[in-house]
Amino acid sequence: ARRGRSAVPAVSDDVAVRAAEPGQLIGSFFCPGRPRTKGSMTPQLSRGKGGRLVVHLVESGEHSVSWKKAMIAAMWKQCGIAPIKQGRKVIGFNPPPFPNAVTVECVFRFEREIGVDGTVWESHSTPYPTAIDIGDWDKLLRNLLDALTQGGMIADDRLVIGSPGTWKRWCRD
Repeated sequence: ARRGRSAVPAVSDDVAVRAAEPGQLIGSFFCPGRPRTKGSMTPQLSRGKGGRLVVHLVESGEHSVSWKKAMIAAMWKQCGIAPIKQGRKVIGFNPPPFPNAVTVECVFRFEREIGVDGTVWESHSTPYPTAIDIGDWDKLLRNLLDALTQGGMIADDRLVIGSPGTWKRWCRD
């Protein structure tokens, strides 16, 4: 459900996840903060059993990881998802993740940057948030889909069959 806007920062995303058939709402949440794109994967070497070198892919980009964690925290709180833990490791969710096809709707909202002279940056005075510092729509969506999966709302992001009504918008437009 959508929260009151007065106490919420101007940048955010509103998310709704619906079952593909018959379209019932699985969950929706609002996450304040600046939306961030999915970071790149960086290979890191470590020693495995027997001293063998093992390559692990680790997501780079401190902003993308912290934004994903913020989305997961908002989703858990507003959708009533509780992680089931064994020690520090999450081994499941209550309720369990939705196992069927879904659609995802989202509005990624961005604040226009203001210069020291009090005017909006030229790259942020466009009708839509397409400036280079905003990021690509598909990478914003990838980070959200990872949050939906890692946060336990959906079983796997391969279950997402579409994203109608997913937009990048300026705040207060």
